[in-house]
Amino acid sequence: MKIRAATLTIGLTLTLAVIPSRAQITMGDREYSASAYALESDELLYIERHVETWRRGRLAERSVTYEDAEGNLIAAKQVRYGADHVAPSFG
Repeated sequence: MKIRAATLTIGLTLTLAVIPSRAQITMGDREYSASAYALESDELLYIERHVETWRRGRLAERSVTYEDAEGNLIAAKQVRYGADHVAPSFG
């Protein structure tokens, strides 16, 4: 039996709104999204949406959702930043 490896190459287009510097954010949310396209066909593969929640000038948590080209949710994750920003917890 022959095993053949396949690879999928995608391009990632990042769309950002005007984002204040880290020092300017004290409380509230910051949102941004990115779209992934197939390189050979420019077909939209998925969109990822990030929402960061800031408290007292520090990133407290991040919600990330992944949607297919039709807008259906395909995955989601929650990242919580406690005292250790190097090792956040995931949910």
